[in-house]
Amino acid sequence: MNDSFHSLSEIIVTDSRFKRVRELIWNDEIMSQFFVIFPDLKNHVQPDKVAKSTLYLQVENSVLRSELKFHDVEMIAKINAFFNEERIHKIRFFS
Repeated sequence: MNDSFHSLSEIIVTDSRFKRVRELIWNDEIMSQFFVIFPDLKNHVQPDKVAKSTLYLQVENSVLRSELKFHDVEMIAKINAFFNEERIHKIRFFS
């Protein structure tokens, strides 16, 4: 009998065979926590998806899209700080 039991969450986090599952979970966390991190954007921005460390945000208009583009580095830093790891490398805005 194997004496080294591990929890499911520990296996998902450490085992390389679960890399895709880990990415899906982390991407879903980013989407679900976006308005916790940026509550002021709730009525103007909608997170669309996360793919290859890029967050895609649907923005209500081009003026806001331009304004947010100026702050994308700060937004990336805030998201990564919230999760205590580098999950997002780039943000793409579209309307």
